[in-house]
Amino acid sequence: VRVKACGISVTGTDAQGNCMESLTYNDAAEKCAAMGARLCTNDEYIGDCTTKAGTDTCDIGAEQAWTSTVPDIIPKITNVPSIAPSSSPAPTSSYAMVACAHSFQCRIHPNPGIVPVESLYGARCCSDDLRRMDFGFVRVKACGISVTGTDAQGNCMESLTYNDAAEKCAAMGARLCTNDEYIGDCTTKAGTDTCDIGAEQAWTSTVPDIIPKITNVPSIAPSSSPAPTSSYAMVACAHSFQCRIHPNPGIVPVESLYGARCCSDDLRRMDFGFVRVKACGISVTATDAQGNCMESLTHYDAKAKCEEMKARLCTNDEYIGDCTTKAKTPACDINAQQAWTSTMYESPSTMPSALPSLAPTSMPFFMPSALPSKVPSSIPSSKPTSEPSKSPSATPSRAPSSEPSKTPSPTLSLSPSSEPSKMPSVTPSVAPSSEPSKMPSATPSLAPSSEPS
Repeated sequence: VRVKACGISVTGTDAQGNCMESLTYNDAAEKCAAMGARLCTNDEYIGDCTTKAGTDTCDIGAEQAWTSTVPDIIPKITNVPSIAPSSSPAPTSSYAMVACAHSFQCRIHPNPGIVPVESLYGARCCSDDLRRMDFGFVRVKACGISVTGTDAQGNCMESLTYNDAAEKCAAMGARLCTNDEYIGDCTTKAGTDTCDIGAEQAWTSTVPDIIPKITNVPSIAPSSSPAPTSSYAMVACAHSFQCRIHPNPGIVPVESLYGARCCSDDLRRMDFGFVRVKACGISVTATDAQGNCMESLTHYDAKAKCEEMKARLCTNDEYIGDCTTKAKTPACDINAQQAWTSTMYESPSTMPSALPSLAPTSMPFFMPSALPSKVPSSIPSSKPTSEPSKSPSATPSRAPSSEPSKTPSPTLSLSPSSEPSKMPSVTPSVAPSSEPSKMPSATPSLAPSSEPS
């Protein structure tokens, strides 16, 4: 039914003419998508744009129905209603931040950490009232707060979920301490002889910034390239031999601007500039549906352009295997440049680790470390470096190299070699040797010397 005032058309029945009742969110969204439509938004319901959709057999105007609007804050259900409103905000996701009460004593890494809200940790409660002396509160004048490590019954707050910890603080008219208060060592005085968790991580009221985002409306069809599961994706050069970018492949934020190649598993593709790569079992193109070179795109835009042509972003393996090199045109040759791949990468941690990893990562990080390693690697690199080191090593190698050097050393050796050289010298010695040879030569000279000894 047309609703001219709202600029939309609306229906209360599905593609088969059945009233849409008692559906899950996903089922409702799929029924709308099957008709090339979408779930109505919350604003459209509030603005009475959907009232005309009712029929004699399908009138749910007085009942609540699914909207496409996703809430910013997902409520947390507790078993018992709160006595008073909580002064610590509920987490907007299923993760919250923990930190050590005493940063110097802490031996947990990373600190602070991000953990599921159902995990069990200790807690410290903070109050902005400096005069608090009840419930074991201790004044921390430098931070402008009072803090305690015990609950209203005087018990040490250990092994609690996030919600339980927040409720215990709220019951005392206080709140969970913030991450900044933990880092600033504002909570260290809350420890007692029987309740000292200074070196352990405890719940903070700080909610992590990285929260998954849900789109308002589901796609009409599944995407051919997977959606990024994080804010980082992989880029690689289309031609590994021509590439002069290191590291390759690289890992970059999805908002960065790179070129793209689109791949299709249909070898018969000839539209949109697709070129068949029989050895790899794919067709590939470097231009979009309008014939434009795909350059300077975000990961999202590059993915959308491939999907518009019913294709996908090429994988990292396809780039490494030089399956995409044929996609270049005279006006669009980005073989020596890195381009978006469909290969996603987990977001790096928000805080660097305090200690080096026990084992190396499977892929190199996209940025070099700020400082060189404190100790050399246990295994030599598989390839030599492109440039020699700026200074020689402090100690000589334990074993000689397996192959002789290509150029002679600039200075003479301090001691003679243990074996004779394979080739005679081009010019005779400047001076005769002080001692005769211990062994005669195996074969006579081909010609006498031009000068007598």
